[in-house]
Amino acid sequence: MEQLSDFPVARNIRVMKGDFEKYLRICEEYSEISYVDVLYDSGIIFVNMAPPTTRHNLISAEIITLLKNGLKGKRTCAVASSDEEYILIDSSRAKPDVSILCKDYRNGSIPVFAVEVLSPSNGADAPDAYEFHFGRKISKLLASGCKAVLCVRQDIQEAYLHTMGFREYETYRLDDRFTVPGLDIDLCVSALYPENLDLF
Repeated sequence: MEQLSDFPVARNIRVMKGDFEKYLRICEEYSEISYVDVLYDSGIIFVNMAPPTTRHNLISAEIITLLKNGLKGKRTCAVASSDEEYILIDSSRAKPDVSILCKDYRNGSIPVFAVEVLSPSNGADAPDAYEFHFGRKISKLLASGCKAVLCVRQDIQEAYLHTMGFREYETYRLDDRFTVPGLDIDLCVSALYPENLDLF
């Protein structure tokens, strides 16, 4: 893959120029790998190829359990893992680490709520690259109709809730509580992390 050197990129994030046809070919090439995200933005293709760490997977699993419990009684909604791919505006595709889709909201084609667990290898250790890649992903999810995107850090108990755009978010730490927009699910930041996470 041709790498554009004038873009800020973190490890395992590839950025290249290409038309929409090339973007579709790359999507097809990586379609069987659940953790690979491919985004298209005005002639630039972003490929996040960072494989998830054990901590990443444990946090994702904990969040899936929390959200499933929070959805009890809401029969039209379900929690999906990173295998679920959504087609966003301008036909970009995204696979959030965790998402909630509801049959009565856009027929389940766009998540009501999405979660990204931030790994050092995919940009959390490189702020410019993080904003460059995840800023676009978060913005496209919200512009496509997703009501909120929650970014959860691995290194410390901290989460960022984006509802209006990438740069507009609320920060929650430790025992802070927040409500998932549109779903009335009450969550505590510390509950997003498994109790034995420090072992891994």
